[in-house]
Amino acid sequence: MLKKINRKIKILVFGLVGAMMLSIVQLPKVYAEDSCFVSADTINRVDDPYRSGNILIPVDATCTMKLYSMDVSFLDADNVDGLNAGYSTYWHDGIDHITDDGAHIAWNTDESDPETKDGRPYIDVEAGDSLFGYWYDIPLETEIFKHNMAVTINSARYEINGEMKTVENLVLDAIATITPDTAKDVLMISGVEKQDVSYTGQPVVLEGELTVEENNDGITADDLTERYYIYDDSDSSFTPIERPTDPGNSYLVEYSFENDNYRALLRVPFTIKDYYTVSHHIEDGHGEISTPAYVDAGGDLHVDIIPADGFKVSWVDYNRQDVTNLLNDDNSLDITSVNEDVEIVVSFIHSYQVTQGNGGTHTIGDNNDLSFVVDKDPHSYTEGDVLVTVDEDYVELRTNSTVNPETQTTTLLSHYLDTLEPGEHKFELYFFDTDPLGVAEAIFIIAEANPEETKEDDEAIVVPSTGLFTGENGSSFDAMGIAVIVGVTTSGFGFVLIRKMIKRSK
Repeated sequence: MLKKINRKIKILVFGLVGAMMLSIVQLPKVYAEDSCFVSADTINRVDDPYRSGNILIPVDATCTMKLYSMDVSFLDADNVDGLNAGYSTYWHDGIDHITDDGAHIAWNTDESDPETKDGRPYIDVEAGDSLFGYWYDIPLETEIFKHNMAVTINSARYEINGEMKTVENLVLDAIATITPDTAKDVLMISGVEKQDVSYTGQPVVLEGELTVEENNDGITADDLTERYYIYDDSDSSFTPIERPTDPGNSYLVEYSFENDNYRALLRVPFTIKDYYTVSHHIEDGHGEISTPAYVDAGGDLHVDIIPADGFKVSWVDYNRQDVTNLLNDDNSLDITSVNEDVEIVVSFIHSYQVTQGNGGTHTIGDNNDLSFVVDKDPHSYTEGDVLVTVDEDYVELRTNSTVNPETQTTTLLSHYLDTLEPGEHKFELYFFDTDPLGVAEAIFIIAEANPEETKEDDEAIVVPSTGLFTGENGSSFDAMGIAVIVGVTTSGFGFVLIRKMIKRSK
């Protein structure tokens, strides 16, 4: 026969000498609408009146059925201060075997291997039968306690009058309450549970929205007092502190309230994740960087980089490594799996608009040049104060490109354009007469004369070792830097070296 438990008896939990007498308050059964399962009243059992009390959370049937399988999860006691992990104490006597993994109990979920005492793939269940039960221990020092002891039926398969039914993720509630032997009622506080907290340098804020159950005095979460403690698991003691800051410690946050009619108390364990510091610096101003001050060890870091009006990002260093090419379209930077302290350095550059020529097209072999007009002081176009790149490779002035200060025009010559692959390319014109220096950008298209024909490779153009002059402004390249850049014009590393020289010039 089924194991029977009387759920209508109120049992007292006796404290140590001098301590208040505690009691478990029974509440009505909570049924799930349109289901055949209920989490019954919480029951107190006293094994040792000088040590602790236990509460039982059973799952009962409300329908007569043939039960084929069931998977149940009880409340994780590790998330609730004042409640110790328990054990499954019984299950329906028609069941021969269950899988018991702490607060998770499963029976016959693999229906190909039924686990019933008579070998059938189901057990007969009468309305009112107890199916599973789980004990929790409430230590003596738990002076006040009220918590929703939720039970989740992850899955169940059963038959009623020949009709097969299934249940998934059904949550059943049963509320346990321990109160001092006074006239004060205990209010339940909910909404925040055990968690790992990211350190921000500010007072710790746990995730969740605190709520206080409805009451006649209109007490809300705003009326709660908040305190922090270091928790010592070895002796269950906790020491008050002003602000939790160190990873590795076990902490408690306590939310409490008391007046003439009510008492409320919720203690939530939490820890602070290991973290690294994040610092940042801007070369010469002209923008902003937004980062958190700390990042979780192994976590992800998002950095917002915001140029001032008329400027754009020149380069970005992450822990002394150039990561400019890793920027997102909105200039933000995402770093994954941070494993050290972070330093970010950003430099901004003047940004000038291309007023004519952006989006132009050159067809290979048509002998037409491409010109770009940038609205800037014509003095800036002197040969020593500008530098032209295409796809981040240096373009030789006079040989492959020209500048006309009077018309503020830079031209890519047709024989050079014929050497580029069909498709989209990026034109950049750097100005060195400002501090910081400036750049204008445009996109142009190279089209094949006849797309069905295969274009022969063009011969490499010999790059002379002269042709770029030192500008008058102190921020221009030095002679050695110019020689290095000119010597790698056919290499994909050209722009990287240009960027390094820009850094040196600061």
